[in-house]
Amino acid sequence: DSDDYWLNENCLRKMADVLDTHDSDVAVLKYIKYDERSGKFSKVNSGFNSADFLNNEYGLMLNELVSRQLFDSCAWNKVVRAELFRKNDLSFREGIVAEDLDWSARLMLAAKSITLVNDPVYVYRVGRKGSITGTLKLKNLIDTKQSIDNCLNIDLSQYTDSFRKAYLSYVAYKYVIWMAEGNA
Repeated sequence: DSDDYWLNENCLRKMADVLDTHDSDVAVLKYIKYDERSGKFSKVNSGFNSADFLNNEYGLMLNELVSRQLFDSCAWNKVVRAELFRKNDLSFREGIVAEDLDWSARLMLAAKSITLVNDPVYVYRVGRKGSITGTLKLKNLIDTKQSIDNCLNIDLSQYTDSFRKAYLSYVAYKYVIWMAEGNA
């Protein structure tokens, strides 16, 4: 995102090394949250590392990442191999607010392997005035619901039980958040 930043100048090299070392389609990034209102930094997804997930079948690993809210709907915490973009429909849908939700679901479907970058590499800023995530509008709710519907209109019969569980858990969580926001 345009208001976030890399933690240091070695981040891109570290992410590329992780993808190459593990021969993964996707690397999920650890990050630090910076709250502009308080001026404080906090680690968000600490307490685990890639060794916790090694040698797991893709669906099992994805299920663990989803259950720990590590595979979130944002695009900024993932590094994806370019060939995955070329071979699959991974472009962002234009004109909608919740494009990351649908995109991350399509990424789950396209990828065959995933790994974790052990050290934080990204700083996610919150509390910024004028931020899209800081405002709730009817268009946000409509677009999010449409993205959820798109995710549910996928035939999952060819996938493993563990993958289907991870995928549907991901969508269910987003649906609960959508319902809570609609009642706010």
